[in-house]
Amino acid sequence: MWQSEVRKQQSEVRMWQSEVRKEQSECGSQKSERGSQQSEWSSQKSECGSQSGAVRMEQSEVRMWQSAVIMEQSEVRMWQSEVTIQSPTVGKAAEGEKVLGLLCRIRTRTRTRE
Repeated sequence: MWQSEVRKQQSEVRMWQSEVRKEQSECGSQKSERGSQQSEWSSQKSECGSQSGAVRMEQSEVRMWQSAVIMEQSEVRMWQSEVTIQSPTVGKAAEGEKVLGLLCRIRTRTRTRE
């Protein structure tokens, strides 16, 4: 009788051990899942950082182009004032060629930018 009680308790202990192993296994897979989620978040964070770096480079390039356009506009205004100062008949063709050349350069730069 005493031996059957011991066997019964041993059987219960094995069931509890089995239950504990099962819970440990579940806990391990949850840890693994959390680890892979953290890894995914880290890679997304890294990708986000790369994209913001690329955006900053684009912004810098846009500012450079804006500066170039401002310089070209200043040059156009300067030539316009030269044309206005000159008499209507003297050098009009030469000034027209200058302005035309400038416009061609601006269009070329604009196309290159696009």
